[in-house]
Formats: sequence, C-alpha cells, structure tokens
Amino acid sequence: MRIVVGILFGLIAIHCCNADQLAYLDKEDAIRVAENLRSREIVVTYCSECENDKLALWLISHAEAHYTGHGSYYEVVITVLPLMESVDAIEPSQVGNGAQMIWSGPGHRKLRSIPIDLAYTYVWVDDEWVCAGLHFGLDCEVSLERFSL
Repeated sequence: MRIVVGILFGLIAIHCCNADQLAYLDKEDAIRVAENLRSREIVVTYCSECENDKLALWLISHAEAHYTGHGSYYEVVITVLPLMESVDAIEPSQVGNGAQMIWSGPGHRKLRSIPIDLAYTYVWVDDEWVCAGLHFGLDCEVSLERFSL
C-alpha cells in the first residue's frame, strides 16, 4: 500500500512540475522578458499541459519582474485587461481550429495583475502566436508551440 501511495504522489508531483515550468526564473531572464512584454500590446494565456484550461486574450498595460521570496527566483507579473476567452475549456488540438471565443463583458474588464508561466503564455511573432518560453530561448515542454487564431 505504501508503494502505491508513493507512486501516486510521484505521478502527481511530475504532473504539477510539468504544469508549472517557467513561472520561476532567474533574475536576468525575468527582467529581459518583462522589458520585452512592455513593448507588446497583447498576450495569450493557455496551459496546453493542464486539463480544462481556457484560452484567454489579454491587453497588456505593464509588465515587470518580481522577486518570488523563494531562493533566487523571480517571476514575470503582467498588468492586463481581459479581452476575450474561449467559451469552454479546450484541448490543444482545438486551439486555432475554430474554438468559440467570447468578449469579456464590461463587468469583467477590470485591470488586474497576474503572474505568468512563460510556457503557457503566447506572444505574437511573424503572424502567429508562439510560446513565450520558446521565443525567449527558455527550455520547456508544451503540447502547443505555436498557432494562429
């Protein structure tokens, strides 16, 4: 029984680590990415490794690197307005293939600050959305590297 419980906790830990790949960065990478995001207007967030995640489109107001309080790790925090999101949770194969999107209503259009995981944030590059982690040269494993909406 202990072996089964140990294996289950191990599998859960592996899944959790995969779903949180580039949230914590070294200081130089966090500053470099935040500076780049300040020059962009829109980002997309979507966790291709998570179950039941919605795709969301955000208007960027500001981006900065924040110390996490853990070791020497920093995170990128963006201040954004929600623009659109998928109606339902979608699978990676549905992204860019007609997933139904809705505009954020006036009640949801409030400025908010959110920490981002660069493995599940997409930036516009050469007429397509590209995984920010890959675009910035950081190692990550994602099911969805790039797409067009």
